[in-house]
Amino acid sequence: MKIIKILFLFTLTIILLPSCSLINKKYKKSFTYEYSVDVSNKSTIIFDNLDGNFKIYQTEDSVVKMNYKTSILLKKNELGKEIIPLKLKIDTLDSKLVVKIVERISEFDFLKIGKDFKDEFEIYIPENLQIEINSDISNILIDKLTNDFQINLNNGDITIKKPKGNYNVTIVNGKLVVDADSLKNLTANITNGRFYLINSKIYSGNLNLNVENGKISTKGIDFDNIIKSDKKTLIATKGSSENKLNVNIVNGRIYLKENVKQKEDKEK
Repeated sequence: MKIIKILFLFTLTIILLPSCSLINKKYKKSFTYEYSVDVSNKSTIIFDNLDGNFKIYQTEDSVVKMNYKTSILLKKNELGKEIIPLKLKIDTLDSKLVVKIVERISEFDFLKIGKDFKDEFEIYIPENLQIEINSDISNILIDKLTNDFQINLNNGDITIKKPKGNYNVTIVNGKLVVDADSLKNLTANITNGRFYLINSKIYSGNLNLNVENGKISTKGIDFDNIIKSDKKTLIATKGSSENKLNVNIVNGRIYLKENVKQKEDKEK
């Protein structure tokens, strides 16, 4: 097993919350951690059971770097206690590296379920490393990576900027936004939610889009060859590339947009 270097940085910020006659005064305690893992002989890294806000970037190093920030609310008599809000376990399985949460404080400030997450992850990934993410509740931003991704998300949104790798995405409830610039192959299966292909005019490849209950919007987008096109299905080619875009949605909508500012069609 490779030696795992873990750098630990701890910051403490105490903010007195407004008093209320119905609750005790609470104090906000913030934590920051840094992890650094050598992946020079690894082919795959798996992030398992991680929830929060993810921002994933490329690095030229052979090391995965992960910055983690969180905050919890404590009573005054709890401030002096040693509290570790999140414990990670990093395992090596042959050519794979698995990063997993084994313990998390959930009784303090994790009652609000939605997009206002307290856990924030900033991750830097080397090239040529396959990435798998398994998460229950997360917002994920992937910014200009060349890596191949497999993502399984139960609740949340995924934004992919200038993807240069291949993607296989499954979302139960949420939204997937993909920039067509540099896009290669992408397969997405969404149970309840929406798919957006931004900068669709410059996309080149084969499209196979299906919505069981919903609609496909392609306003302003031209195709070279349309095999099938209606409100719920689009099978077509655009440009000369052999790239493949396959999207299947049970309940929701698919938008091919010229740019991010283009207005969406009104629901009908």
